[in-house]
Amino acid sequence: MRFLFIFILITLSSACSFVEQKPGSENVVVTTKDQVASCTSIGRSRVTVLSEIGFADLMESYVAEKLDLMGKNAGVNQGGNTVVKLEEPEPGIAVYGIYKCK
Repeated sequence: MRFLFIFILITLSSACSFVEQKPGSENVVVTTKDQVASCTSIGRSRVTVLSEIGFADLMESYVAEKLDLMGKNAGVNQGGNTVVKLEEPEPGIAVYGIYKCK
């Protein structure tokens, strides 16, 4: 019985979403749409992170932090230095606008 409990605990903990920060993403700024009026739009990126494990929802702040990190990573991939969360259609999914600002 004890072995089964440990196995389940390890399985559930390994299901946590881990998002790796790409080099350069620490320089990407997450801001609001009104702050990018003078910037050049590069594109969009839809990002997804784990928002629940089984029946348990992850904390909203944790999910939001990981979404922002994924958005910043997408900004690096597309050559931007600023991202704006445009929409969040459902938990764990967000669409970011990617911009190049001076």
